[in-house]
Amino acid sequence: MKLLSILFLFLFANDSKINTIRNMFEQASLNEKAANNLLDLLNKEQKLSPILLGYKGSTTALEAKYTINPVKKLKFFNEGKTMLERAIQSDPQNIELRYLRLAIQTSIPAFLNYNKNIDSDKILLLGAIKSRLISDADLLKKIVHFLNQCNQVSITEKNQMNTK
Repeated sequence: MKLLSILFLFLFANDSKINTIRNMFEQASLNEKAANNLLDLLNKEQKLSPILLGYKGSTTALEAKYTINPVKKLKFFNEGKTMLERAIQSDPQNIELRYLRLAIQTSIPAFLNYNKNIDSDKILLLGAIKSRLISDADLLKKIVHFLNQCNQVSITEKNQMNTK
């Protein structure tokens, strides 16, 4: 019974941690201090799971938004993109990682040429919503909200997604 209690606490703590990181990531896209706080938290992790690596990469790429120096902008973006792609390579069907990549790819300038996965990521996310593959209500809410705001999602796709 004691082992079961410890396992439950561990699982609950992980769920709580990922929810906190998701919320911090939303804030990081709007606020430099929030981005710095999230990176500090992720840098303290001893071993990064693919999800945490994906958030670290996405947040590092976001850091480019908050610096004026073009060399630093490119450095942050490339480091973040590399981490995010490494996370996706280790878990290619992970919906949350694909959501992160879509969020980054649709928000950066086209000249950075990081836009080749927009359609495949969008199709995967829309299919996951339609098929009810996303069991985490918090994640589902964030993905649906993002897709409703995304210019890469057609009105028809938005309507289909919102009627499910």
